[in-house]
Amino acid sequence: MTISSPFIRTLTCCAIAALLVLSCQPAHARSWELPNEAGGKIVITTRPCPNAVAPDLLEAYSFATGGRVVRGCWALIDGLVHIAWGYGVRRIFRVEDFTPADAVAPAPARPATPGRYRPA
Repeated sequence: MTISSPFIRTLTCCAIAALLVLSCQPAHARSWELPNEAGGKIVITTRPCPNAVAPDLLEAYSFATGGRVVRGCWALIDGLVHIAWGYGVRRIFRVEDFTPADAVAPAPARPATPGRYRPA
């Protein structure tokens, strides 16, 4: 069963709206973060997820204190943040656990690979 693009688009809009409503910070935040078990953070953004199977998914990434970065895509489904990580693992988080990022900074750049996404 495939999910139509309007369905994903609706989920994306709901995710952004829910995060803005639930945050007590100004509504201009474009990324939200959650501490991870590796001593770093999980970050979800409003940027489109590069190379996603569904074009309306949004970018997520996680990093540890050692500097390892893992990328993924996310959507809000049934009031929960669903993240599909690039290595094939999916995780679900409560939207209330994310807080707006203090300073919106670009995601860490990934190495350029021919024919793949290259950050601006």
